[in-house]
Amino acid sequence: MLAAILLIVSFQGWWLYKTYKEQQREMYWSSHMYFRESIWQLQGSRLKLDSNEKFRPPGRGESVVFMMNMVRRRLNEKKPGDSVTAVRIQSGKEGPMVVRINKGGDSLANKKEKAAERMLDIMMGADSLLQPLTISEIRAKYDRQLKKRNMGISYSITQDSVDIKEDGTPDVDRNEVIVGFSHPVSYKLKIQNERAYLFKKLAPQLGFSLFLIGLTIVSFYLLYKNLLKQRRLTALKNDFINNITHELKTPIATVSVAIEALKNFNAMKDPERTREYLDISGNELNRLGMLVDKVLKMSMFEKSELELKKEPIALDALVNEVVRSMQLQFEKEHAIVDIKLKGSNFTINGDRLHITSVLYNLLDNALKYSKDEPAISIAVTDKSEEVELAVTDNGIGISPVYKQKIFDKFFRVPHGDTHNIKGYGLGLSYVAQVVKEHGGSIDVTSEEGKGSTFKVTLKK
Repeated sequence: MLAAILLIVSFQGWWLYKTYKEQQREMYWSSHMYFRESIWQLQGSRLKLDSNEKFRPPGRGESVVFMMNMVRRRLNEKKPGDSVTAVRIQSGKEGPMVVRINKGGDSLANKKEKAAERMLDIMMGADSLLQPLTISEIRAKYDRQLKKRNMGISYSITQDSVDIKEDGTPDVDRNEVIVGFSHPVSYKLKIQNERAYLFKKLAPQLGFSLFLIGLTIVSFYLLYKNLLKQRRLTALKNDFINNITHELKTPIATVSVAIEALKNFNAMKDPERTREYLDISGNELNRLGMLVDKVLKMSMFEKSELELKKEPIALDALVNEVVRSMQLQFEKEHAIVDIKLKGSNFTINGDRLHITSVLYNLLDNALKYSKDEPAISIAVTDKSEEVELAVTDNGIGISPVYKQKIFDKFFRVPHGDTHNIKGYGLGLSYVAQVVKEHGGSIDVTSEEGKGSTFKVTLKK
């Protein structure tokens, strides 16, 4: 699972990085192209050139004479009777100059060259009279370009003069835009919020990636948690099977021995011994019946096949009845049982058989998990629309780690590798299920070494 998560995260990270770089290249190319276009359109409008002239980003060494070559295109327009002569204006160390490619050599070509030279003089003269473009003009034009293309970038523009190198090319950076003939000026664009803009552009992809990674991690976590739960449940069921196998074999073996004694050792002639063997067999069979009944009831609860037969029950009277039925067990363990009644109306609406089983299980646990001198307190409290039953013992208590798990089926609080106290991990699970089916609640407060209090609240 971890390897799969790492692989997915790595792939998503690589994909996002690649997309980020592509968007970055596109942003730089688009922003600088629109920046150049804005400047050339402004300069062209100043020189009264055709504003519909298609923009072509100039290469290095051509920038100084970019606008002049617009004029060159018009001078090269062929008319009927003209020879094929190319006139081009390029940068030079001493400024722009006319270069002629003469294929015909006639007088018309010479006139065209002279016309180009005169036009160059005019343009240079006009350029010397013009003020350089202001940054505010460029910014206003560039903002309109960005708005039209929905590019919300922050930027700064710097302006500087241009030096011409010995080979006639401008000494500038490739990202600078140069305008002017006699006194060229460079303008440079610097993007300021690059990361913020790119992350905004990548927000859908980033959100999808995070969602996919989160969904994968949550899915794996739930699967892992479910596997741990299944593993823990398997261990608890194995423990339950081991315990219940022993508990089932014991009464069967005891009854078998008693029957064998009655048959083979003339016990029938001794009424006293016969009665003793029959009592032992009856007790063991009752214990076996209670165990089977408890397992069957839990199974029926899980399948929702159990129908509660509700009737008015006086909980105070039922508590006294259960305590009396367990009197021999209390006396055997020298337990002190105290019953406290608070209020006057303790009648609830419930299934008598199952509520009796709840009381028996709570008192049986209080007795089993108590110390050498068990002290059990039973409090029944009238609370307007509810009745609260609290069973308190002075037993070994429950660790806070296991307080919520004790109501799970098959769960028993571990005490090393062995259980000194017999049980199947079904009692409290059964109690919680019965209380839930009656629309009530159960809670436990406990402290290790000092005892526990189980509170059951049932509706009237």
